Amino acid sequence: MVNSWSTLLVFPALPVLILPGVKTFWDGNAIYTYPNGPIKCAGAPQKSCYITDSILRQRGVQENAHMIYATSLDKYSLLHIGPPCSAPKALRKSPFADKTGFMDVDGGTLQSKKFPNVFGVGDCMNTPNAKTAASVSSHLKTLDRNLTFAMLGKKPYFKYDGYASCPLVVSKNRVILAEFNSKGPLETTPLNEEKPAYWAFLLKKYFMPALYWNGLIRGYWNGPATIRKFSRLVDSKKRHGSCEL
Repeated sequence: MVNSWSTLLVFPALPVLILPGVKTFWDGNAIYTYPNGPIKCAGAPQKSCYITDSILRQRGVQENAHMIYATSLDKYSLLHIGPPCSAPKALRKSPFADKTGFMDVDGGTLQSKKFPNVFGVGDCMNTPNAKTAASVSSHLKTLDRNLTFAMLGKKPYFKYDGYASCPLVVSKNRVILAEFNSKGPLETTPLNEEKPAYWAFLLKKYFMPALYWNGLIRGYWNGPATIRKFSRLVDSKKRHGSCEL
């Protein structure tokens, strides 16, 4: 006998629905989907898949599960859906949007391509970065400077570096920070961020929520670029010192 569960990653209450399914699931196909289109936090379906795998291993039934990360299929025992996302209707139908419905901006300055006195920020833009809160913090740093230039009648020139981060929770106490831009990894700390780590889990669980609520949404946090420069300086000095030895 197989119990079938399904959940849609849209409403805040739905993680409460998927957890009982994971805790009682013991055999069959566990399917996790990724949409063919924009999604808020592209790593979210992966996180759910990894956490499920961790729980099944802890329960001793992982070998009976067939974990599938793809698109939804007709037959399943556990189904987790990551739906595509879009900009609000008011923006999609406005002259600010491009043909995809997202705000059409210069990917560097974040200035509207149609209205020079308008700038974009956040998930609503058509910039190629992952749509995460981490990317918004770097958007704010770019806007802080470019809005000042625009109000002074000068041409904005400060460029958004494409930074985004989607910490991947791969088990109940391990995380991969996953900091990057379109060119590849863009890591902040001098520590090894390539592998799942407990220290990264502590950052995700305790530090990042405080940073979000007390820093980002209050306008006090403009991204980790300054910290990254300092950590790279420290790391380069360590390497230089080791070479001298």
